[in-house]
Amino acid sequence: MLKGLFSSKQDQAYSLSFGKIFYTKYNGIPCSKIALKSGTTKSYEILKHHPHPNIIPIFKLSRSSVYTKRIVPFTQAFEREKTEYNGYVIFKLKEALDFVHTVLKKEHRAISMESIVLEESGQVLLCNFERLKDFESQTLDYQMLSELCVQLTGSEEFVAQVEKNSNARGVADMNFYDSIFKLDLSMCKIEDKISMFENFLRNRSILPTITIKFLFNAFLKDAERDLNKEYKTKTLDFLYSLDEKYFNEDIKILFSILDSNIRAYLLQRFMNQSFTVQELDGITSDLSLGLQVKDKTIKKLTIDFIFQHSFSTEAMSFLLDTMASCTDSESMLLICNYLLGLNGERYCKQIYKLLLVFLSSEKNTLPVYKCIDKYCFNFDKIKIAKEILPSLCSRLIEKDNQEYCFALVEKILTFLRSHKDEIQSKDWSLKSIAGMFSKKAEQPSKFEERVSRFSKEELDEWKDIEIE
Repeated sequence: MLKGLFSSKQDQAYSLSFGKIFYTKYNGIPCSKIALKSGTTKSYEILKHHPHPNIIPIFKLSRSSVYTKRIVPFTQAFEREKTEYNGYVIFKLKEALDFVHTVLKKEHRAISMESIVLEESGQVLLCNFERLKDFESQTLDYQMLSELCVQLTGSEEFVAQVEKNSNARGVADMNFYDSIFKLDLSMCKIEDKISMFENFLRNRSILPTITIKFLFNAFLKDAERDLNKEYKTKTLDFLYSLDEKYFNEDIKILFSILDSNIRAYLLQRFMNQSFTVQELDGITSDLSLGLQVKDKTIKKLTIDFIFQHSFSTEAMSFLLDTMASCTDSESMLLICNYLLGLNGERYCKQIYKLLLVFLSSEKNTLPVYKCIDKYCFNFDKIKIAKEILPSLCSRLIEKDNQEYCFALVEKILTFLRSHKDEIQSKDWSLKSIAGMFSKKAEQPSKFEERVSRFSKEELDEWKDIEIE
């Protein structure tokens, strides 16, 4: 439900009783615009000069709109079973109300679930100041708070407990939630972050979904930084344990990270995981980079991953084309073994190009011969006659796999003889044969276009990684 709540679409909005929330920008910074139904922002003027950590901050006031930080209505994130967090929400509303009464000398008079909005982290903010008036009594506000407490937690007892900042009856330590919402990873040491992993996982059951997503995004960004391998592995293990569903949903973001340790981790973690064709299409461009690096471990894992998942025809065609860069013996042997078990008739064009490259490399000749043997009847007959056959004939003098090569040549000749009417009228000029390895200009696929989003320096640096 919460995935995409904070997307950058400008037309996204939430309707509340007092107005609508739009996502926009203020001075180039993402923010929220609350378009008030009352048509006036007069009651918000006082908040501009008296900020509080649990009251919406005021960036700008127009005639009928309030500009504030990025928020989402609590009604969109409410989870009845998260009783401890809901108790924390009441506690923070109580703090905000105390501020409204004692500092602003006002009454809120509209405490309800719709009066609560959340920052992206899950931090609680009081909103809806439409009925704000000079302070006379706190009775109405606290009566409404008590009713809201019953609605959120199922018990009035939480009001008394949070007023005392108590941990009784399993109410989570308020400092635990505060430590999340004030989290600044850039200021934390690695050992402190690892301790956080243990603390967050220990309290996993009391975290609301919106906060889990916040932690996931925060630590995922941290994993992209230039930090040591052990910490990155622990970070990914933490994220997977924190929420496997989000981990799987963010496969596209994870694969976009150009880091050899993270890529190796992901390939192993996701090797036996099922994904939709759309999800696999989303990582195809980034995945293809793993076929072009020098690190043989990543290259092998990438090849294994590709052949163990069901990609769209377009994506698989692109990946098979990219495999032409895998001309080391280990990769060629692995690819050939997969091709022998693949039902690859729909990829004949790509497999043909791939085997032609492999054949010219003069490595793993027998596996390459076997692949040609399997697919030759599906290849273009003219291309076989002009490219594959001459190359095979040049190998007949080699002792290694000579008998298999003779048998393959005979098989191809027999096949071509049975289709001689189709090939005898074609151009067999020397000029035509000389250009048999030239590539025609083709329209780049969408996957090639995505790869181009990286700078040449980034790709060169990543592709040049060696085995540690």
